[in-house]
Amino acid sequence: MARRVWAARGLTNLPEKIGSVLAPETIAESAGIAVERGGVIAYFGPDLGDSVVRRRVAQWREAGFKVLPLAFSRSPVPHRMVEEFVALGQVMPQSRARRVIPLTLAACRLAARRKMLAGADLFVARNLDIALLALFARWACGSSAPMIYEVLDINISCTEPGWRGALVRRLERWVLACADLLVVSSPYFATDYYQARLHYRRPWFLFENKIPKWVGASSLARRAAAAPAEIIPPGGKRRWRIGLFGYLDDEKSWDILRRLAQALPDHVTVCVRGTPYTNFDVNRFLADVARLDNVTYGGPYRNPEDLAEVYGAVDIVWSMDFNFPTSNSKWLLTNGLYEAGYFGKPVLALRDTAVGRTVESWGSGWCLDQPVETAVIDFARDLTVDEYEAKRRAIAELSRDLFIETDEIERIWAILRGRQALSDVQAAPPQVQAIH
Repeated sequence: MARRVWAARGLTNLPEKIGSVLAPETIAESAGIAVERGGVIAYFGPDLGDSVVRRRVAQWREAGFKVLPLAFSRSPVPHRMVEEFVALGQVMPQSRARRVIPLTLAACRLAARRKMLAGADLFVARNLDIALLALFARWACGSSAPMIYEVLDINISCTEPGWRGALVRRLERWVLACADLLVVSSPYFATDYYQARLHYRRPWFLFENKIPKWVGASSLARRAAAAPAEIIPPGGKRRWRIGLFGYLDDEKSWDILRRLAQALPDHVTVCVRGTPYTNFDVNRFLADVARLDNVTYGGPYRNPEDLAEVYGAVDIVWSMDFNFPTSNSKWLLTNGLYEAGYFGKPVLALRDTAVGRTVESWGSGWCLDQPVETAVIDFARDLTVDEYEAKRRAIAELSRDLFIETDEIERIWAILRGRQALSDVQAAPPQVQAIH
């Protein structure tokens, strides 16, 4: 089979809308406070090359705000991105102990820009280390603007046992006390970590990793769903194209899919797109791709510009994470959950995880039991065209609001503009059952 191998470069049943603890009737808008726009947002991110950072910056801008993005960077940095972002230095190492020097240098850079930061109406910081920098920047410029602590992953160091983990959690409690609002991308981060382990009792807001609404209104809108149907050979069987997309940082997911490709060479094609992460064995991966005729690797892709092409090339999307199975992997909601649904493609999820519960609630895919290594082979071998098309029809009937950003930014802004009333909001969890 002809294929291209690109060298790695730059290397619950949930309610339809878990509006978060801060239900619409409790926010400032419901009290008659108009949503003021045009404010200046200082957005602090971990990596300016991260598509999630760029997406969040674009979302705030599209909502009518001026955004000052500040982030660490990888080398070399494209000139266009340097102009758009204030570089805080090189991307920090994974070891927290080795981050002291990069953080100190970044703090010095922020102190030199304190006059520029003094004009910010809101500080947004993603992840713990970045939140510390944002708090320092707010202090250094003498600002009283509110700060959002945004969490899209729970770092393994936060759940680590022993004194080191306890120290990190103590530090995070201090950050939470200083922040005006906790924003999470999965409700299970709030219920299973912040409330259950850090005993956090203040309000929090759910801002999922949905397709930005400005993408939904663009020419990208569901083009992949209209792709020509594959010709089905006699007997009603077809080769299932299973996609693994995003950062390539999960060795176990790749091992499972590699074994699937080996076990069912005539039934399955595995399509991989994304940038290998530092903990991913790129050489072994590329050797596997070169060896297996039913595996393709299309290299990195732009998000959201290339999403229609990426999802249009597959039938089913892999939406499992095995990096930290007892914590972050169990609680997170993947980007692919929303992107696949937007483009009308079913996902494969692991049962008894946040993604699995959501898929079961929406009916947007299939959940596999452990051991996944054998379950996925049985699934791919037995799946019929009728079952697959029925699943796609079910996805097409779902509300687009499940997959596309709605009014989250406007609601966050209204909450913070009326934050004097925030103490009156009851910090009760939504109907989310903890994952054990």
